[in-house]
Amino acid sequence: MIYNLLMKKITTQKQIIALSKKLMKIQSTDGNVEEQKKCLEILVSVFGNDFHVKKYKFGGNPALVLSTTKRKKVDLIVSGHMDVVPGDVSLFKPQEKGTKLFGRGSYDMKTALVASIFAVCDYRKSGGDKDIAILITTDEEVSGYGTQMLLEKEKYQADFAFIPDGGNDTSIVLQQKGFIQLKVTIKGKSAHAMEQWKGDNPLSKVLSLSQYIENTFPGPT
Repeated sequence: MIYNLLMKKITTQKQIIALSKKLMKIQSTDGNVEEQKKCLEILVSVFGNDFHVKKYKFGGNPALVLSTTKRKKVDLIVSGHMDVVPGDVSLFKPQEKGTKLFGRGSYDMKTALVASIFAVCDYRKSGGDKDIAILITTDEEVSGYGTQMLLEKEKYQADFAFIPDGGNDTSIVLQQKGFIQLKVTIKGKSAHAMEQWKGDNPLSKVLSLSQYIENTFPGPT
């Protein structure tokens, strides 16, 4: 019985906060590649024995995958990032105030990612058999290129993806606003101003198209 309890050691809140604080002290902002590497190295040192570890580099930024299997097709992908937006040096000194943790990365998203990795460890130790890959990048705040490459180039796939980032409460967001960029070419036919009826004014088509788009895709509420 004691052996089983030791083997199924469940993460405590103190463990999550302690590791989060350690990572939050690192200024893993855009361009600070060495600091980004440091964050990933800490994760490997803590969780390396619990997962299959794969290291990548995309566009100069390091990335890391912690997976419960060597296969790239898994049941669940947990996606997160270790980079943060710049800020005053004081923001990289984590503080606990009551039940809250303050500092750069406490919300977006070092703490959430740490908690998620521990959760996967607990799930596996308690007998969970689903294959899970945790994708960790360091360029989310500026491009998201790393995640794109892990999916498109490295071919990581899953039946379901969980991204513990953003939001203002504990609800799960199932859909989110996005955008499509289009380049549209509209042709017309020139005519002399005296015989406008012989022409085909493309500006009129632009106005009609604009109105059609606005009616078809109204602004979100």
